[in-house]
Amino acid sequence: MDATFSFICQGLPANSCAKFLEVLSAPLVKEEDISYRREILHDFTKNLDLLDRMAQSLSDFEQSKQAFHELKKEIHARNFGIRSTLGGSRESVREGAEILLRMLDHVKRLREVLDLYPLSSRGLSALARELRQLTCHQEFGHLNAILQRVEQMCLPMSPAIALALNQSGRIVGCHLTEPFLSVSATDTENKTKKRFLLNKPSSRSLDVGDKKEANQNIHLNPPVIHSDCQSKLRAYPYLEMEALLTSLMAGIVDSIGVLYQELRFYFVARAYVAFLQTKKVPYTYPSVGEQSTFQDMWDLRLLTEGVKTVVPNDYCPLNKDGALLFGDNGNGKTVFLRSIMSCQLLAQAGLPIPARHGTVKLYVSLQTQFAESEEPSAARQQMGRFEQEVQELHAIIESMPANSLLILNEVFQTTAYAEGAVGLYYILRYLTDTRVDWIAVTHLTDLKQIFRGQGRSQVVMYEMSKEHKALPLDKQ
Repeated sequence: MDATFSFICQGLPANSCAKFLEVLSAPLVKEEDISYRREILHDFTKNLDLLDRMAQSLSDFEQSKQAFHELKKEIHARNFGIRSTLGGSRESVREGAEILLRMLDHVKRLREVLDLYPLSSRGLSALARELRQLTCHQEFGHLNAILQRVEQMCLPMSPAIALALNQSGRIVGCHLTEPFLSVSATDTENKTKKRFLLNKPSSRSLDVGDKKEANQNIHLNPPVIHSDCQSKLRAYPYLEMEALLTSLMAGIVDSIGVLYQELRFYFVARAYVAFLQTKKVPYTYPSVGEQSTFQDMWDLRLLTEGVKTVVPNDYCPLNKDGALLFGDNGNGKTVFLRSIMSCQLLAQAGLPIPARHGTVKLYVSLQTQFAESEEPSAARQQMGRFEQEVQELHAIIESMPANSLLILNEVFQTTAYAEGAVGLYYILRYLTDTRVDWIAVTHLTDLKQIFRGQGRSQVVMYEMSKEHKALPLDKQ
């Protein structure tokens, strides 16, 4: 599957394939969950640019999320340092307000994207509804306004107080205004701007434009405090604001931050459906049933390798405990087995399968055991290959609960036919007794007679033909 979807994922965002395979490795076990995911995929395939526009909004959100994590590291390093400074705390508050403003804007743009499309899935409809309630609430606008003021107040220079004076030089009002450089720092450069001085302005010092104004503004900058104790006291409100802003950002990240990762799965799912359409391969969403059956299933790996003629096969073990597959080398036994496992995994991920028709049984666990190569290993230096395979198979079986599926491919290859067939027979019987379904590809043809002689008729047997077709044997 990794090689198959690495091919399909070409040109998609980084780590998309890894995210997709991670989802496949955790198969859904409830029909409702499968239906829920199918609905979302249907919305994305029906509205072709919806996924891309959502991804763009969330990609921008990811950048703000990364900036948030970096800010948290800086705050942590400073607060646990030897000395905290007013300037550092104030700057982190300003940066936090800026990041939170961007996050809120990303959330708003995501809601606007979802509002453009007729959504039918429960998942996307619920997301659009929640975002609409959030962004349309009056507190959302209030928070934006407060953050803008906080960002302005935390500019690198101290806030300035503008005093409104009348023509007589009396104070008639005051308000916060844009910060200015201190008078002492710029006095030599602004000698003509007398109104920035604390002296009472005289009528002779006012220019023509000033005389026309009823009131004049005088800007006062708070004095710089050099005391370390006073600096820490001034920094305390900023520390409180830091905690509040990081808490707000963490809440948004927890709610929205996971969406971008989830979209990567749907990017691959959409590309997978497009791949099937390009190859003109029939596909279907299988229904949930008591047993997995697949009709005219295609092998995805062969399709990605550019094989011109891919032979579809059927897998219909109706009312059987397990399936045995025999055949000569090169006749397609492994391909048949791989096709079954691929359909099972894709179906339990809520995706269509490359088949004309299918039903799927929902297993809580899916495991495989493939025969290893003949190359020596450290383990085989102390034990034979047969003993090693038995131990590995034992560990797998012990970890599998009831209602699981185990796929075996050519185990016990180096064992004598008679001994290997008998040993495998009792392993398969144990699996059936513990309610574990199984499919076994094997060269041990003695198993045919053993199962028939023991009266174990609840097993379906296939023989691979030279044309790579899986043909059912007699069912005696």
